Formats: sequence, structure tokens, C-alpha cells
Amino acid sequence: MATPLPPLPSMHELSNVSRAVAAEVTFADAARRLEHESARLTRSTEAMCVAIDWARRRAWSAGGEIENPAVIDLVADVAGGGKTTVIGNALVVPIGAAPARAVLALRRPGTYQGHEAGMVSALCGGVAPVFARLVATWRP
Repeated sequence: MATPLPPLPSMHELSNVSRAVAAEVTFADAARRLEHESARLTRSTEAMCVAIDWARRRAWSAGGEIENPAVIDLVADVAGGGKTTVIGNALVVPIGAAPARAVLALRRPGTYQGHEAGMVSALCGGVAPVFARLVATWRP
């Protein structure tokens, strides 16, 4: 017998998360809030929001500059393509339309289901205007 899927958060809860992220005034604070809330909603053990500077092909998280070329390439591929990507037990979602200025990466021991990827994608779409504004004015 198949195991039932865990319920998705309500639209009300997703709206509350979007409003909480939108209330933050810096990229770092908005990124941390999105990381925390998306990890909680998906029971993820790791979450990282990454901004990309397309002109310089550099990437930053709330914790600082990312120097790993493989991570930068993955972020650029997802942000540039505008498509949610599942790699093993990691979920990488663009925050906005391609070319996005940021992505959200989540990881946990188990794999992500399609409904979870859709929910995270919807959440990232809802906060995309906030991140576009904050990334454009952010100076790491």
C-alpha cells in the first residue's frame, strides 16, 4: 500500500511566509527568512539562497561570497534557464523568471516530490519582486 503524501501548507500559510520575506529590508535578511521558512515547510536540513551577479559571474549567499565553481555554474544554469531542478536529494529553484537574480537551494536526506517542488516554486515566484529589488541594491 502506498504511503500518503504529507499535506501541503495552506495558501494562507504560504501568503504569510511571502509577507514575512517581503517585510525584510536587506537581501541577507530576506534570504535568511526564505531559507528558514522553506526548510521548515519542506522538512529540509539545509537551505541556501544565492544571488548571482551576471556581469561578473559571481555569487553570494547571506553568509558571503561563494567561490566553488561547481556551485556557481549550477546557480547560473538554474537562474539562467528559469527551471526548477532536482539533483538527487537537492532542489534548486529560481527566484523569478529567467534570467533570475537569485535561486533557492534545499537539501535533505530524502528526495523531493513533485508537489513539494511546485510549492517551493510558487513561494519563490511570490517573493521574486522583493528579491529582484533587494539584489539590485545589495552590495556584498
